[in-house]
Amino acid sequence: MADEPENHTIRLLREMREETNRRFDEMRTETNRRFDEMREENAAFRKETGERFAENEQRHAETRAENDQRHAETREQLGHVLSAVVAMAKTVNVTAEAVTTIAAVQEQHSTALGKLIEGQQIIEHDIRGIKMRVDRIEKHTGLVKA
Repeated sequence: MADEPENHTIRLLREMREETNRRFDEMRTETNRRFDEMREENAAFRKETGERFAENEQRHAETRAENDQRHAETREQLGHVLSAVVAMAKTVNVTAEAVTTIAAVQEQHSTALGKLIEGQQIIEHDIRGIKMRVDRIEKHTGLVKA
């Protein structure tokens, strides 16, 4: 009975099942090993990425703090600059008023100087006339040696 075709078929089917189960177990073991490697790689990648992300967040926070500080400093400096500009504008206005006043005074002085020069010329003309008369009188009276 052991050599009967049915027993032989059953035995072949059992061998095929065992071979299939063995190959399936090998494939499952290999697949699990690959999945484990991939999980390890993925975990390492996630760890590395998480560390880089944490570093980037830290750098971002530091950069934001620096930028906020620089922004505050810039605003403070801008306030100083604006107050200096206002002070300079006031000084320029005062200077412009002073220049205008000086120009008006200079115009008055120029007018007065013109009148003085004109008066001086009249006086010099009169003095020359008087000198000429004195010279004539002295000449006629004989006080001057001719």
